[in-house]
Amino acid sequence: MPKNKKKSAIWNYFKRGDNDKEATCKFCNKNLKTSGNTTNLRGHIEKKHSDVVQELITEEPSQKKLKSNDETNKPAQSSQAAISNAESTDAVTLLTSVIDVDSTDIVNKGASTSGSFGCSSTVTSMCSNTEAKQRSRQQPNVGELFSNIKSITSTEGTKHKKITEAILNFIILDHKAFSVVEGKGFQQLMKEVVPLYKIPSRETFKKRADDKYEAMSDVFKKYIKSAEYYCLIYDIWTEKMQNKSFVGVTIHFLEKSKLTSGTLGVFELFERHTAEYVQRRLTEIFTDWCVSTDKVTAVVTDNDSTVMKVNRDMFGEKKIIACFAHTVNLTIDNPLTRSETASQIIGKVREIVKFIKRSVNASDELRKKQRDAGLKEGQTKKLILDVRTRWNSTFYMIERFLELVSTIGAILLCRSDAPPMLTSSEIGCLREIVQLIQPFERLTKEISGHNYVTVSKVIPLVSCLRGMLENFSPTFEAAISLKIEIQKEVIKRFDKLEHCSSLALATALDPRFKLIYFKDATAKAKVLNYVNNCVKNMQTMLLPPESSDESEKEEKTEREIDIWSYHKQLTHDNMKNKTMDRDNRKAESEFHMFVSSPVTPIKGDPIEIWDDMQTVFPCLYKLAMKHLPIVATSVPSERLFSEAGAIITRERNRLLGSRLSKLLFLNSVMRNK
Repeated sequence: MPKNKKKSAIWNYFKRGDNDKEATCKFCNKNLKTSGNTTNLRGHIEKKHSDVVQELITEEPSQKKLKSNDETNKPAQSSQAAISNAESTDAVTLLTSVIDVDSTDIVNKGASTSGSFGCSSTVTSMCSNTEAKQRSRQQPNVGELFSNIKSITSTEGTKHKKITEAILNFIILDHKAFSVVEGKGFQQLMKEVVPLYKIPSRETFKKRADDKYEAMSDVFKKYIKSAEYYCLIYDIWTEKMQNKSFVGVTIHFLEKSKLTSGTLGVFELFERHTAEYVQRRLTEIFTDWCVSTDKVTAVVTDNDSTVMKVNRDMFGEKKIIACFAHTVNLTIDNPLTRSETASQIIGKVREIVKFIKRSVNASDELRKKQRDAGLKEGQTKKLILDVRTRWNSTFYMIERFLELVSTIGAILLCRSDAPPMLTSSEIGCLREIVQLIQPFERLTKEISGHNYVTVSKVIPLVSCLRGMLENFSPTFEAAISLKIEIQKEVIKRFDKLEHCSSLALATALDPRFKLIYFKDATAKAKVLNYVNNCVKNMQTMLLPPESSDESEKEEKTEREIDIWSYHKQLTHDNMKNKTMDRDNRKAESEFHMFVSSPVTPIKGDPIEIWDDMQTVFPCLYKLAMKHLPIVATSVPSERLFSEAGAIITRERNRLLGSRLSKLLFLNSVMRNK
């Protein structure tokens, strides 16, 4: 019996069986029943080989035609005829790549208006949904298609501007060089995605970046002007690639009850870093950015002597906050250096890490043993070498070493040139050292953010840290001596922490902490006195001016002796004292009510909590909004320099300092959107 002629394009992907009721898929060799139609075959292709579904729909001839669809097909047919007549030009050959309508939807619409293919229920449902979605949209005519082309090819076109802006944002946000637009790979990508788009030159993107900076910096200056108070962070950094020095400045303030951080930029230093020159350079920066030193509530820097002198001269002693992260670094680094046994054990770990990192064979063996233990290729871990200027890198080095200690021991035993492995007692001591310093690492992470309130956490975290140190009881002699050294350092550096006015006020005004962490009675009394005075002054400013005594307003034409003048003076003084007492009690009662209420959960946002309490404690609210936005560390400026290092690379080592500053500012603003 002769085989039936294959009418459907589906048979291009199937081979008929001997009995004409079975078919074999050419992709996966699976046998399927046909039952006289192609429904099962089409369903199999849709589920297992969906990459050819659209091709089938496009190639499939229409089996049924509806009268209502004949009329709707006429405009589409006329458009197709017009396009076919215009195919001689290069532009029209690319029409399908620039149509502002999903090509899949257009194909499905054309297919659905042509007729039914006898598909499976799933495919039919898909086509029906597409058809319903397209009813509200008309197929574009030739004029609209050419308009879309012009929108991309013309530099003044809407789509051309959007694409150019997207490329500029890609350069800024991902720290790419402007020359990336001239790379072969990028040009090939754009040619594939938008063939008609002509990529501007690198100079065009530089100019657009400058224009964007001018516009966005003007807007940010308005935010700075409207802010009531702000916190400043700055640091000095030397860039090794160009061997240039920069001062980086960040600003932090409240904008509509939301913590806002901004990068003013990194500004090149051209002279020796004396206090006078740094102060003069900062003054120029603040003037350019409309930053008023009177609105500065705190300035956060490291403990460098030159920087501290600049702070005292520009802002005053009370506004200075030493970077808490730097202080924690010294609190751990000094005891680790002074403790001989602990430093010797850590030194042995450091030598082992160096040996394995220098040896390719040892590193390969470390990865192999981890894979043999059941880890996949991407899950294997490598050793970490510490950086002497960052104590937490020492913690990470020890932690990773202990995690892989059994594997490392097996590797070292097979190598004669390897450094000596730690003994079991040294490993036990190392575990206790990790437990001892781990709270400091957690504290550093907690305090190093800038998108949430950190200044009020300093005193509570130090108090919690002291409690953890007291409760930890090591057994090894080296760990015991290290604990004693750390406790001495904590007392030395944090004993007077409650007397720092900015930290104390922020803690007292934080609904999560209030006064519960204050141990020093004198510091607590200072906070109470300061807050009550501030509230009283705010309340006095809100009161109307007192009217003068009528007898004092009258102008006497002749001098008379008033026997009751002394009585009147006593009465006036008595009323004045009662008014002052009432104001004092009112001020004290507002803060007393706040302190007496329960503390809020630790995970709450104090800014949001104060927004809810604003009507209850109006004066305290203003005071809290002044002190809570302060940042506890200079980590934002450290991050700024890390980003600057990512921008200045070997391929970009001639980047001007002024453009580097602009790129960092744009990156910070666009990233926070």
